[in-house]
Amino acid sequence: MSSPTRPGWGYDTPQKTYDDDVGRKGSMTRATTEYSTPDPARGHQVCLPYGEPTPSNSPKHLTKNAENDFLMSNPVDELWGQSMQTKGSFSRDTAVSIKSVEPPNLERDKTRTIKLGHRHKEYPNNFLRSSRYTLYDFIPRNLYSQFQQISNIYFGLNAVIALIPDVSPITPVTAILPVVFILVVGAIKDAYEDYKRHVDDRENNSAPVSLLGKDGKWKEAASADVMVGDIIKVEHGKQHQLRADVVLIACDDDEGQVYIETSQLDGETSAKERKTVPELQSLIRSTDITNLLSDAQGPAGKKIKVKLNVDPPSKELEKFQGTGTIRNPDGGETHFNIDLSSTIWRSSGIKKAKWVYGVVAYTGHESKIGMNMQQKVPQQSVLTKILNRLVLILFLIKNLFIIPLCFGALSWDRDNDTEAWYLADTLDYHPALMYLMNYLSWFVLLSFMIPISLFVTLQICYHFQSRLMRFDRHMTHWMLGVEKDGGPGWASCRPKTSDLNTDLAFVKYIFSDKTGTLTDNRMEYMTGAIQLHANTPDEKWVEDPIHLLPASFEQSTHPASLLTSEESKAGEVMRYICCLVLCNTVTPTAGKDGEFEGPSPDEVGLVEYAYKIGVKLVKKTTKGVTISIGGREHTYEVLTRLPFSSSRKMMSVIVKSESGEIILISKGADEHEGIGGGMLNRLSGRCASYDSDIVTAIVESKKGTSSSAQPGDSSAIHELDVLWNSDHHGYASPNADTSDNANRIFDSAHKKLTKYAHKGWRTLVFGWKVLSPSWFNEWKEGYRQLVQSTMKIRGPNRTHRKAEVEDMGMLAIEKDLHFGGVLAYEDKLQDKVPETIKFFVDAGVVVWMLTGDKMETAIEIAKTCNLIDPSHLVQLKFDTIEPTERLASARKQLKQLEKQLADLPEGTLSIAVAEPVLAVLLQEEPERFQECAQKLKSAVCARLSPKMKGTIVEACQDYLVSKGRTNDVVLAIGDGGNDVTMINAANVGIGVIGVEGRSAELASDYAIPRFKHLLRLLAVHGRYSKYRSAMCIGWSFYKNIVLALGQVYFAVVSGFSAQTIYDSWLLAIKNTLFTGAPPFILGCLDKDLHEEPLIDPVTGPRLYKMLREEGLYMNSKSMLLWLGSAVLHSLCVWMWYPQMENDNINENGRTSDIYTHGTVLMSGIVCIVLYKFLLHARHHTSVSLLGAFLGSYVFYFSVLAVYSAMTELCVLGECDYIYHGIMDELWGAPAFYFYLLLVGVGLPTTIDLAGLYSQRTWYPTYRDCIQVDPDYPKHPERQFCCCGEFQLEDSDRMVPDDSTDVENSVVESPIPTIKRKRP
Repeated sequence: MSSPTRPGWGYDTPQKTYDDDVGRKGSMTRATTEYSTPDPARGHQVCLPYGEPTPSNSPKHLTKNAENDFLMSNPVDELWGQSMQTKGSFSRDTAVSIKSVEPPNLERDKTRTIKLGHRHKEYPNNFLRSSRYTLYDFIPRNLYSQFQQISNIYFGLNAVIALIPDVSPITPVTAILPVVFILVVGAIKDAYEDYKRHVDDRENNSAPVSLLGKDGKWKEAASADVMVGDIIKVEHGKQHQLRADVVLIACDDDEGQVYIETSQLDGETSAKERKTVPELQSLIRSTDITNLLSDAQGPAGKKIKVKLNVDPPSKELEKFQGTGTIRNPDGGETHFNIDLSSTIWRSSGIKKAKWVYGVVAYTGHESKIGMNMQQKVPQQSVLTKILNRLVLILFLIKNLFIIPLCFGALSWDRDNDTEAWYLADTLDYHPALMYLMNYLSWFVLLSFMIPISLFVTLQICYHFQSRLMRFDRHMTHWMLGVEKDGGPGWASCRPKTSDLNTDLAFVKYIFSDKTGTLTDNRMEYMTGAIQLHANTPDEKWVEDPIHLLPASFEQSTHPASLLTSEESKAGEVMRYICCLVLCNTVTPTAGKDGEFEGPSPDEVGLVEYAYKIGVKLVKKTTKGVTISIGGREHTYEVLTRLPFSSSRKMMSVIVKSESGEIILISKGADEHEGIGGGMLNRLSGRCASYDSDIVTAIVESKKGTSSSAQPGDSSAIHELDVLWNSDHHGYASPNADTSDNANRIFDSAHKKLTKYAHKGWRTLVFGWKVLSPSWFNEWKEGYRQLVQSTMKIRGPNRTHRKAEVEDMGMLAIEKDLHFGGVLAYEDKLQDKVPETIKFFVDAGVVVWMLTGDKMETAIEIAKTCNLIDPSHLVQLKFDTIEPTERLASARKQLKQLEKQLADLPEGTLSIAVAEPVLAVLLQEEPERFQECAQKLKSAVCARLSPKMKGTIVEACQDYLVSKGRTNDVVLAIGDGGNDVTMINAANVGIGVIGVEGRSAELASDYAIPRFKHLLRLLAVHGRYSKYRSAMCIGWSFYKNIVLALGQVYFAVVSGFSAQTIYDSWLLAIKNTLFTGAPPFILGCLDKDLHEEPLIDPVTGPRLYKMLREEGLYMNSKSMLLWLGSAVLHSLCVWMWYPQMENDNINENGRTSDIYTHGTVLMSGIVCIVLYKFLLHARHHTSVSLLGAFLGSYVFYFSVLAVYSAMTELCVLGECDYIYHGIMDELWGAPAFYFYLLLVGVGLPTTIDLAGLYSQRTWYPTYRDCIQVDPDYPKHPERQFCCCGEFQLEDSDRMVPDDSTDVENSVVESPIPTIKRKRP
């Protein structure tokens, strides 16, 4: 026995941020004293802590969302409110502490007491609101929301400055209207979306519900009027959907069995079994339900009081506990427990039941669906971050122009104070005031340098891009359960957000689940094995025992029994088959022979296989299971079900056979680092060392004291002590295994399982034992009291702590098992998974496969997927099982990995690591491990829990942020509820539409039918979204800078006076109407390359890699090119101005005024920017040519004609008349047309075409070559790219075999690089 050290189930104790059942947040760790018993045979250490809170500096990525932590927490430790999570099995080198701990809120953690039939008005009503606004607060709240954007703040400030008298150089209304337009458009969009939510809320809250009234009669009321304590009735086919969270008290089925579907809650469409509370079911069937009403309501003299104590409201769908008391009129009391199986949450639907009664437990925003209505926090895309930086840079550039212009104005005023007598009123101002007024004037005038319409344009473009993803026929798949009625149909890509479209082009890391994501999630039985006479020295393995079943029907005297006395081959086979068919959560589909449904595809597939070979699951109720073997039916009474939990990694069922035996059947993972150790460590003769540690730790914990202990904790500890220190054990199994025999079975089974895993198969282990009635009844009563005692647990993370305590109670009976056999099944890969993964690996994307399978299985699947190269694979595993040596072992392996990475090119090496090693590295060496992870080609992580998946993703993101690598996007993809944690943690979450429900899809940013569609989503749609958005942004800034620079040039000849040369109205609508169409076309329809080379296995990876590594289209180089082009084109427009200053006299005897000059200049700007759009857009359609190009020309000159014909224009009291007749003068001026041809066509053609020709001739990019000849990398005989001569490097030449035709050769060599030959 080791000396007292620090505790934690052998795990270090990081700082922990908890999120308890009511949303309270805080941080907790503790330093405690450990009493542990190491077992060299398994390298596990169990210890229960106590002590005082102390500070900790654990990594951030190990402190999030502790409610679902990835392995387990010490239950007794957490009973005192000192939360500790196990992150791996390693020793504690240093104590960690915290200075202060937020005390738990006992009132908020109190259990809820409900009197049946009494309307509890102290709890919230049942009105559930999803809308954001009301009629009264819409305007202020929406304005506040819109002004969270820095662009709206900028333009709002500009509008306010324009209202200052003698400051604005333009008509104030022209500065205000664009801002108002943007805000109104945003408000209309928000109002429409919120209106739809209001309509849905009104429909949901007014839905009819049958309530039991005060008079004992059923009445129909609106859903919003339901209150806690009400008894409601739900009928299938009428009001089959629940409108509140209820506890089931009765139904039409005699056994109280109900099936529900929860697709609106967790997305799962499979039927889930529920049962009524047996005590209440029998009570209601034996008496009038009105007798259950409260004292003030029920009939006198027949009052039966029913009181329930349930958990406080929580958002955890799979967590619920409660107790109840029935007090009879004679004073007698009956106590009972309530668990999750007796609840139905709001929005669930009733299946296979005519009617149910339920008592309302939670209403409104305290219901499960109400507490889970919070949407995922929106992520800010990489392009948005770049755009914000660009706006800031332009703001600084704008000020760099304004400052010298203001000083120029002061200098001009000083030098011309005598000649400019007409400015006498302003020349007398103080220079500082003059500077301020000039600054504000120029601030307003140059505000057009930043396009106000860009941000609305981008949102519309993003939405259109997401629609293109949805309607892409190449991302569809025929699937079952797609239609609303559950029938088959075509599943397509389902974007849930459009703001992250461009992030799809920046992906550097992909974290992928395996089962259901890379595989079909359709399990196919492969083989199995049983061990004859496993408790004797001459044990023998029998492979594939299921195929011995027909002979077993005849040889076995008790074919459906699990009698331990029958040790023949037939008896062993029958036990194996019964374990398979009895221990599951599968139910037969009513009216459909041979069809089954259940929450786990694994179990459904295995039960379907058993059905095909003659072992049929005929009927399953809450009280019994009927199976048919060889045409003979056998019924087992179900006494207790112990559900699967991620900490135990096993499930069990306790049944009573026809011969009266009480049998425990268990199945689960072979071994793991969590509580219980796995099925192989629960065998008789082997689990003693595991269990003795738990018992000893409980005893030691009872001796400790804590200042933070909570009321009720000692009760739960006492009940655990009773269960684990009982002298009773399962009896009836002769020849109990000794420790030596158990270890021999363990070693033999481990070899068998490893053999299966090397074939890529998944595995299960079965175990069983016969229980004595006295031991079973004692455990059942003890477990009931344990569950009841956990209702008193208080403090942070109480739901998680309760679950861990209950798991320990289950393990008290899940021990001393007999080995029942092993089973292997295969989950085949989806089509084109290897090709998809190879594409991303070649593109420099680091792919991580995260799975809960055995390491050997995970490695085999990774090989098949092209994820790893066996010759460059490093396995990180503990070479010692001593917990105290694990940290040193992990650091040693990490050092070796660093050396190997230094000797090889980046992106060559892959690693395979299991959760215990990974937990140690993330806890103790997070920085070093993440530095190594950045240089990997790929990684395989096995035996991971759902929480650990999210932790890895968070760790990677935190490292990238700390290094300033915000352009590297982390993507997570999964298909099930166990993947939601990592999907929510990633920058971009992808849900695969699969057979495990829609949890992952609902939590994701994008949902796709198959993993192969990820390639097209990223390589095609991600690229197009980035290119289109970048072109929209670049072109928008270009056209506005051209316009703004004209004002700067005009300042030189206007005394730096901030006088606008453009008409205010034309200036206001130029960017939104005259040149507003091209950005939409560029942002929605343009494309730089065709789709084929983008997804080609040769050209595609390099093209995708360039998007991220070179920042293609949205980097400093491209922005400087847009800026340089704007400067050159603005100079081309302005060079005509000196000619216009000659004051030529027109036919009316008038000289051209400033607005005539401004109209000519603006016409030149419109022509030049439209022609640039025509020249630089790479994909023209009839919409772009006729609508955006020619349509913009026609619209612009039509507006000029109408505006010039108006004698007066008055808006909001501001009247203009100075523009009248200007176009009449220009229509008759030949020089005007010559100017437009010269500036709008000639100069842009000369400058831009010359630049494009030079670049593509002498400095072509890889993209340019692919655009000219998409197949050139596959043909070494083609030596020319564009107009220059290029050749591939010799090492990259793709020369096919002599026996292979060049045109049809399959290219497998690396991506080529281009070397330019100078002429």
